[in-house]
Parts: sequence; C-alpha cells; structure tokens
Amino acid sequence: MSRKVNDTIAAFAAISTILLVVTSGESLVSGLRGSRLAPVFYALSWPNTIAFNLSVGYLSSVFFWILVVYLPERSRRRLLRETLARRYTEFKREIVQIFIWASGEGRDVQFVEDLAIDHVQFKEYFGSRNDRWYAVLNGIQSSELRMHELSLAMKIFANEVAYLLNNVSIDDPVIHRVLKQLNESIIRQTELGGDLHDRVKSVGNFLWTILARWNFVEGQAEDDIIEKIIERI
Repeated sequence: MSRKVNDTIAAFAAISTILLVVTSGESLVSGLRGSRLAPVFYALSWPNTIAFNLSVGYLSSVFFWILVVYLPERSRRRLLRETLARRYTEFKREIVQIFIWASGEGRDVQFVEDLAIDHVQFKEYFGSRNDRWYAVLNGIQSSELRMHELSLAMKIFANEVAYLLNNVSIDDPVIHRVLKQLNESIIRQTELGGDLHDRVKSVGNFLWTILARWNFVEGQAEDDIIEKIIERI
C-alpha cells in the first residue's frame, strides 16, 4: 500500500482517537480531576453515541488491518529487499570472478570481493591503462563456458528483480522505473543474437557500467545507483 494511503489511515486513526475520548460521555479519571487539563477536557466533552461507536469501529478495523495487512506486508517487503541486495552483491562478485578467470589470472576471494564493492579498484585493475580488459573480452569470446556463466549470472539477478517487482507494491515511480529498466536491459543482453564479437562487446560494456559506475551519458558516478535504489524499496 502506498505511503499516502498509510498516512491517510493514520490521520483518521488519530481523529478517531480524539473523538473516542470527547464523545464517550465518561467522567474524567481521578488523576485528571482538579488538574489544569480538566477544563480542556470538560470543554471538549461532547457525548455522542453515534460518533463514539463509529470511532470504536474504525479503530478496531485499523488495529486488525495493522495485524493482518500492514505488518506482514512490511515484513515481506523487508525480506525481499534484503534478498535482492544480497543477490546484487553476489551478482557483482560472480561477474568479477568470471572476468578474472577470462583474463587468464587467478586471485583470492578477498581480492575478488574488493573489486566487486569498490569501483575505483575495479577500474584500476581492469582499466584502459593496461591490457587486462582486452584480455577479459578475448577470454570470454574464445570460451563458450565463460559466456554461458555471464549469461547465467545475469539471468539469475534479473529473475530476482522481476520477482520483487511482481510481489511488492512500489509506489515510487523512480524506483519502479529503474528496476524495470534494469530487468529489461539484462534480458536484452542475455538474448542478444548475431556475431559473437559484438555480443561480447555489448555485454562487457553493460557490465562495465555497473561495476565501474561509469557510462557515456552521465559520466562517473560515485554512488552505486542500483544499490541506492534497492535501499529505497
């Protein structure tokens, strides 16, 4: 449910709580009698059975809605958000590992982890100032296994994004648009046909924009846009 609807329900609940007090017709509790607040409560007193019953009914409905709808939905949203965030981290780690294997080198797990989470180290290691990136592309092009591993990693991540979109109500148009475009972009990359050289180049450029946080349109980004979007779900 959207934030606007939740805020509306909360506002009506606050109004109903006030009406519940002022329309009950009950005498003040002993602790308030003779206090400075007593005149305020007496002034607000407005015994009204209809308003009282409506307030009780609304507050009861809100209480059960919180238990049956709101809390389970919030819990599911948090679970799917954390699952997607974890899958995204694993996705980047898998891609970096495949790149290293394709380049013909071997590195330890911690080194792979560092490159996956730090775009500066990733660019320094695979950047254009050395031949590693070309070795990666050549290694993928000459190995059907490496290309299959890249496609599989992207498809698994795309399925996770699609599952969240289908199971969580996202009312923020920016979040919805970015996740939708991300899912569609990955599907296009994995379903590319034609010359293998062009396919490898396209997939490589796409993954570079994610891991290096750089593209020709917006230039260098310091924040991981996908990571920030997932945090806002």
